Amino acid sequence: MRYFFGLDAFRAIAATLVILGHVELVKKSEGYPNIYDNLPFFMSQGSLAVTFFFVLSGFLITYLLLIEKDKHGTISIHSFYLRRIFRIWPLYFLLTFIGFCFLFLSHGIGTKNLQSFYFYLAVLPNLASQPNPLAYQSWSIGVEEQFYIFWPWLFFLSNRKLFRYMTLIIPAIYGIRALPFLLLKIGFIDTRNFLFCLNNFFDTARFDNMAIGGILAFCMHTNKIYLPIKYRYLMYLLTCCLLCLKVNFSFGLQNIIYSVIFALNIYYIIQTTTAESWLESSFLKYLGKVSYGIYMWHLVAIFLILSLLKNFFSFHNKIDNLILHFSAIFLSYILASLSYELFEKKFLALKFKYANRA
Repeated sequence: MRYFFGLDAFRAIAATLVILGHVELVKKSEGYPNIYDNLPFFMSQGSLAVTFFFVLSGFLITYLLLIEKDKHGTISIHSFYLRRIFRIWPLYFLLTFIGFCFLFLSHGIGTKNLQSFYFYLAVLPNLASQPNPLAYQSWSIGVEEQFYIFWPWLFFLSNRKLFRYMTLIIPAIYGIRALPFLLLKIGFIDTRNFLFCLNNFFDTARFDNMAIGGILAFCMHTNKIYLPIKYRYLMYLLTCCLLCLKVNFSFGLQNIIYSVIFALNIYYIIQTTTAESWLESSFLKYLGKVSYGIYMWHLVAIFLILSLLKNFFSFHNKIDNLILHFSAIFLSYILASLSYELFEKKFLALKFKYANRA
């Protein structure tokens, strides 16, 4: 697969932004002094970083499938799912078991906790009523895995139909989310209608965001997109403005807007980043390589650091909180690196052995 300069660094940056917001969230949930409800700009971008991950994931997976289709004339569904399983499932299920063991020991098994555990086992964490206490960010992993249940099947279509269906996903999901409220307003249905359940599902299932990343991959792979490089600074300025304003519209429209902006940023990053760029430093490239581990282990790191420092700091002043945040980030990096080198690599070897087509 083609290597895209700069994207590993942005993976690392996005994962770190998620940590910054979750430190304050954990402090709030544990009853410590916090600023979660009034986060400064640079610490409030965690949710948008997740949106960026969705767009980037859709882009990379789609580009890989397009390369495979060009080379073989078709794609191997078997190989595609094996690649996803060997890369995502081992760490996902490891933290699922660790998190629910902690939950069962601290709060008892209980019907609600047990039902949520079954949802996690079925890779449906976004539908669970009780989140994994040590990895509740894994809802996004479930969303991605659900998206990839149907996404590779589209690649058996002609390129024209493929692009058409990719594009239709976006207004279709927006329509599904908006329709029940429209029908409610005119008196046709009440809030118990099945359409409201669909709206709640698609509120977190960002299939449209990942489809936007897929559209970018299709347009780049088929040379159907060209944006003048000189406009990249205007795009970066627009992105900063939107991040500062944090626009909010009904039925997830803001996430669609951000996804389009992130997709255009990915395009410019790919077109302008070279091997000599600071984004290609060995440190950032490595953090990007282990970014999945950073994302999955960071809550464990935050709880460990908080438990260690609570006897020494009150978290009422900036110095205490700076130490807490930097320690959580550092430990997240360490745990992710250990996880990658000692655990994930074993399954990546199986991925390359059994899942990649010649």
